[in-house]
Amino acid sequence: MRGDDDTRAGESEMEATIGSVIRLAGRRSLPAAERQARVRSHVHAAWRSAVRRRRLRSALLLAAASLAAAAVAVGPWLGRGEREREGAGLTPVREGIARLDAALGTVEASPAAGPEEWRALAPGDAIFADGWVRTTSGSRAGFRMRDGRSVRIDAGTQLRWTSGGLVLEAGAVYVDSGLNPVKRSALVVWTPWGSVREVGTQFEVRLKEAGVQVRVREGRIELTRGADRQQVAAGTELTVDASGPRRRDFATHGPEWGWVLAVAPVFDIEGGLLRPFLLWTARENGWKLKFADPESRRLAESTRLHGSVAGLDPAAALQVVMPTTGVPYRVEGGVLEIGIDDEAKVPAR
Repeated sequence: MRGDDDTRAGESEMEATIGSVIRLAGRRSLPAAERQARVRSHVHAAWRSAVRRRRLRSALLLAAASLAAAAVAVGPWLGRGEREREGAGLTPVREGIARLDAALGTVEASPAAGPEEWRALAPGDAIFADGWVRTTSGSRAGFRMRDGRSVRIDAGTQLRWTSGGLVLEAGAVYVDSGLNPVKRSALVVWTPWGSVREVGTQFEVRLKEAGVQVRVREGRIELTRGADRQQVAAGTELTVDASGPRRRDFATHGPEWGWVLAVAPVFDIEGGLLRPFLLWTARENGWKLKFADPESRRLAESTRLHGSVAGLDPAAALQVVMPTTGVPYRVEGGVLEIGIDDEAKVPAR
């Protein structure tokens, strides 16, 4: 049997090892027979225990493989079961389209029937299509959509989630498609003053007393109102009200974006490189990232980070992390500069 073969092989290996040790030790006087038997008994028991552990580990691996195979076989059956339930008029199991990622103050949700019964949300709670979400005058929230987008809502906001986007009824919403957005359908924010469609971007939509204001930090959006379409590029603010559309430039960084940073997704720095962290920090703050020289870029691409920045907004995280790297930096005029400025010859900090 396989087990007996393993046992005999293990015994032969052990005897060969013991023989080598004895030969290296040279001749010694033999201990008493009783002591020899006791030692031999302890060694044999330890070896048998090791063999049992190996067999148990093999059995667990086999069980895990069997469970995985069963999951593959059962998966399609579950899908059929869900379709049969829907066909029979039963309520299918629903999957959330977003989850609450961060919250400051009270964030509430209401079922799909409408904003009638509100309940407090906790981080990790799911949001379902056609469900409502609202924040009080002193609260803000950040959500992570199933497709990876970050959606953040300001104080005094009420909106409804749909399968294609968001219906904004009050307040302001901020959408971030991500640094490297995957190919997916565009998200739309519907307002009484038109619909705002993203084109891989960061943008804010804010309802005013008698109009809507859209500010694009990165990429571009398209606002559609009837037959009228307005393209808005990064760094541009578009306001639409009864007097028509108006444009102006705005700063993509500064204190007015503090509410967006307060509920930004946490960046996991443990074991990661410095450069991705710098890209994240600069993008969240609306800064441009600049390396003073090739050496500064090399350091950013080779310096590894450890720890956590949970509980810190992106600006505060930069102030905590950079001193641990020894890499000089400074933030000036909306630019995050890394390294030594060749002209000033001083550390960029």
